[in-house]
Amino acid sequence: MKFLLIGGSNIWLMPYVQNYLTILKENGCAVDVIEWDRLGEGKAAKFSYKDQKAGFQRNIFDYFKFAKYVIKILEKKEHDRIILFGIQLSYFLKNELIRNFRNKYIFDIRDYNKIINLFSLKPVVNNSFNTVISSPGFLKFLPRSDKYLTGHNVNSEKLLSEKPSELLKHFKHPLKICSIGAFRSLTENKLLLKYIGNNSDYLIKYHGLGPKSAALMKHVVKYNYSNVVISLKYEKTEEKLFYQDCDMINLLEYPDKYAKYALPNRLYNAAIFGRPVIVFDGSFLAETVSIYGIGYVLNPRQSLSTQIKAFVNSYDYSTYNIGRTRFLDQVLKDNLMFVDALDSFII
Repeated sequence: MKFLLIGGSNIWLMPYVQNYLTILKENGCAVDVIEWDRLGEGKAAKFSYKDQKAGFQRNIFDYFKFAKYVIKILEKKEHDRIILFGIQLSYFLKNELIRNFRNKYIFDIRDYNKIINLFSLKPVVNNSFNTVISSPGFLKFLPRSDKYLTGHNVNSEKLLSEKPSELLKHFKHPLKICSIGAFRSLTENKLLLKYIGNNSDYLIKYHGLGPKSAALMKHVVKYNYSNVVISLKYEKTEEKLFYQDCDMINLLEYPDKYAKYALPNRLYNAAIFGRPVIVFDGSFLAETVSIYGIGYVLNPRQSLSTQIKAFVNSYDYSTYNIGRTRFLDQVLKDNLMFVDALDSFII
């Protein structure tokens, strides 16, 4: 039996793909991957699609062209099972999936996308073997179905192997607030810098290349912020050191439709390495942080510096660690159910 994983970006931008590859390869399955080489970095998978654009952003016509490339591969009938990532691609591939792979594909949803307003997602979900969601918050906009499973943006091995640093029991001075991963939330971070930029009590770090990185650098230079450090693309092996070298993880995003329901990768890394997060109110992420006590929910309509200081002054490591453990236990429980379902899919 041969499996095909269909992703809509460069492989390194889709860390969740590795969750599937690890399990499939452990079971001796033959696997091919289709990637969309958006950044023009060169072929990193057997099937690597490249268009004439460079950068992260693509429109609906670009997705249409990519889907045509995927359909040509599917029409060769070399694959028995499909794992499809993304709502956008499901719009263009739904007929192919339902007609030729009914109950033989996993539909994996990692983000909200407005294309959901153009068609009914229910047939795609109901004809899947399972539909995997990375956040339970997605159930607020998805059609009702008994096919859903939660597959978090972290693998179980990492949950079991990593331990938080003892240094985290106490905040340091200056307080290091870090954004780690692809940078997107420019407006939110302009607001953060408005309150704590050029304040010697804080050191603000941005690690990772993203669609708004260039704009962030221009903004930092324009206002001459002396307590901001920006590094761009980094090696995955460096990521652990970035988390260990900070006090608080910056997950600030306004709760628009794209961020309102998601749980970002950095939330799991923050919990694994024992670093509290700061988030804006009004999202499923904020609900999760509040329920488990794994950070602080900020009101963007009030002084951010005042709220951050209040959190620092009231922070209790023992209370945080109890919530952190409860959160990671729930994630592990969900992921084990995901692994069981994938094992059934392989048989």
